[in-house]
Amino acid sequence: MQCRNCGTINDEDAIYCKGCGILLEEKQNTKIKELKPKKQKAKVKKKTKTKIKKVQKRKNNNKNQKNSVGKNIFIIFLLLLVIGFMGISLVMGYHIYDEDRNIEVPNLSQLSYDQASAVLASKNLKIEKKEKIVAEEGKNNIVLKQNKKEGTKVSKNTVIKVIVGKYRFSYIVENWIGKNIDEVKNELNHKGLLYQIEEKEIEEEKNHNKVIEQSPKKGTKINHSITVKIIVGKYHQEIKEDNLEEDLEPERDKDNDNEESQEKINS
Repeated sequence: MQCRNCGTINDEDAIYCKGCGILLEEKQNTKIKELKPKKQKAKVKKKTKTKIKKVQKRKNNNKNQKNSVGKNIFIIFLLLLVIGFMGISLVMGYHIYDEDRNIEVPNLSQLSYDQASAVLASKNLKIEKKEKIVAEEGKNNIVLKQNKKEGTKVSKNTVIKVIVGKYRFSYIVENWIGKNIDEVKNELNHKGLLYQIEEKEIEEEKNHNKVIEQSPKKGTKINHSITVKIIVGKYHQEIKEDNLEEDLEPERDKDNDNEESQEKINS
């Protein structure tokens, strides 16, 4: 093959010229032609690979999207369940809380203390008592006043304070000195008073079995819890021995006279 540059004759299979070293045209063209399809085949392979990879990525993305959608739905379902449960709990709790905080106070006036205690206990309320002395026996142990008005809304275990009447019998002590103890005892028993009786020896017979001292004194105000102390005089008559002998001697003389007279009659 002749070189187009220098004209040197080269072998048919030569690629470069012997004279100038230039690339022979035909071989260059054939080499370029041979190389071109190889490059195209490589490009096709790369394109197919990238397409397969893209398809696989799309499939994976679709799967991931489906999985994420399923997970999101499940999470949303759980959240709805939790919210629903919390809502029901709040409603029930508020209902119970509302009942415990909206208890109406009943009217306790004119009820006995025991009745008032039972009524408040049935409503989960407590009671506290304070006594007030009253002059009427019918108001004894009766609720006169309460600190919370009827219908007032209170919470559970609230303490309701009440004032309860306390009737105490008052008695003004009389003068019993000089009176017979039996008469005084009847009077004390009739009044329902407590008393204690003591005896004391006296020298004058006129005060025998009569009250000579008393406690409390006349005019003192007392009630049933006070014990009255009464001292009664006791007179004991003394008998002298000399008088007893004088009284017995005449009787002995009479007996002797009777014996002597009886002997004379027998003789």
